[in-house]
Amino acid sequence: MRGGRRVVFVSLDDGTGPVANVVFFHDAQERIGGPVFQTRHLLVRGRTRRSGAKGVSVTGEMLWDLADAARLVKQRHSAERAAENAAGDEARAEALAAELAAVSPANVRHLWSARSA
Repeated sequence: MRGGRRVVFVSLDDGTGPVANVVFFHDAQERIGGPVFQTRHLLVRGRTRRSGAKGVSVTGEMLWDLADAARLVKQRHSAERAAENAAGDEARAEALAAELAAVSPANVRHLWSARSA
């Protein structure tokens, strides 16, 4: 506790051993909510500081569940691809319209008049 407020410590590990220690003070805890206690794969934003020859400590500012973050990135990329495809479709439609506008009306056979005859 720091000044009567709770402090949360998290050790980050990449499978080969501890990489960094993250501390979330009271103000950050209000932003991160429960995910710090409910997930094993974290995405952390914070300020880094060297602690010893090989150590790094992080004062955490924000935390996300990595699976949720990956899902959101995938959705955003899908939306961006859809927008790019729509822009490409619009460009192709405009090119076709310009090409058709360049065709002389004398070269266009009117099917409606041919069907009614």
